[in-house]
Amino acid sequence: MISSSELDELLRIAKEKLESKKGMLPKKDVETWDKRARESFYRTMTEVLRERYGMDESKAKNYIYVERFNPFPGEKGGKLFNSYLYPDAIMKSDDGQKIAVELDNGASGSRIKNALAKASILKLVGDFNKIVVFFFTYPTGALDKFRLAEKEQRVLKFYQENLSTWLILI
Repeated sequence: MISSSELDELLRIAKEKLESKKGMLPKKDVETWDKRARESFYRTMTEVLRERYGMDESKAKNYIYVERFNPFPGEKGGKLFNSYLYPDAIMKSDDGQKIAVELDNGASGSRIKNALAKASILKLVGDFNKIVVFFFTYPTGALDKFRLAEKEQRVLKFYQENLSTWLILI
């Protein structure tokens, strides 16, 4: 039902929806930001699949796997230096393409660098066609701070072309 060519469009739609929900993630309750972000991503993707394909949640679980909500059956990421690597989420198409999704946040460029480096390792040791990092910038409005100049564009191009890793700033 979902082809690999449609996964990029689903990620684009998810970005728009996650931007509108961004303000809900920083709330300090019992759960950590990571848990709230994973739940938000899972709910967003099941909503997108319902709107676009008429899928109920039980069917959507065949295409979107999120740590602690709908675990991926089998090998998730690989092992490096005797340590397992797991993405926050995995999106899958009917023709076998798998995209690893990392969710991260912060207010500094060093956080973005670390998120990209960590995510790209999934491409090197995992069985993924593509890696996507949704990076939530805080405080709200801080996105302007991460101006992507020539150097940053060159680095992002390297990640895309050599490590199949994309950065999506939110």
